[in-house]
Amino acid sequence: MAWRPSPIAVVFFVSFINLVNYVDRGVISGAPTQFNAFILRTLHVEQQGVWFGLLTSAFIGAYSAGCIAFGHLLNFYPPFRLLGIGMCLWVLTLMLSGSAMWLGDHPRSYWFLVLCRALSGVGEASFQCIIPPYIEDFAPAESKSLWLSVFFTAIPVGQVPHPTAHPSRPRRPPPRPRSRRRALRPFQPRPLHPQRAS
Repeated sequence: MAWRPSPIAVVFFVSFINLVNYVDRGVISGAPTQFNAFILRTLHVEQQGVWFGLLTSAFIGAYSAGCIAFGHLLNFYPPFRLLGIGMCLWVLTLMLSGSAMWLGDHPRSYWFLVLCRALSGVGEASFQCIIPPYIEDFAPAESKSLWLSVFFTAIPVGQVPHPTAHPSRPRRPPPRPRSRRRALRPFQPRPLHPQRAS
């Protein structure tokens, strides 16, 4: 008899993958200092804001298009075949994204990272389109809400490891200490109408 995992194990396994998905999704926004330095080193531009935003926009745009594509392909192909293709694409592009920094200080390194982020969004779209409906159909009626809540809890938990963007903001200089002599000077009221010398 072939071994089959328990339904609880399947739910926790796909929830862990969802957790890793959202950890990967927030890597760029969680490390603005490092990626701005990468943009400066490869594109040699002074204003990195637009190019930094393009890294995130490429992922979101490809992810949105991938959701539409996989949602349509589900009508013609087995869902887990599409899921396997998408997950293989996602893992491959994650490894290639990490190798972008080794391509040298050239613009092609940046554009290679943009391409990998876009393709990883397509791969993740297959998972997000297929797994939630699968859990809803697979889970028992009395446990459906619990299993879906476990799966979607990975969304906020996956964002926890990312630091905030505060380190990239310029720090305000500390306030200058007030002069001690000025602070101890007694208050001397001035006359409203100074007296004229007689």
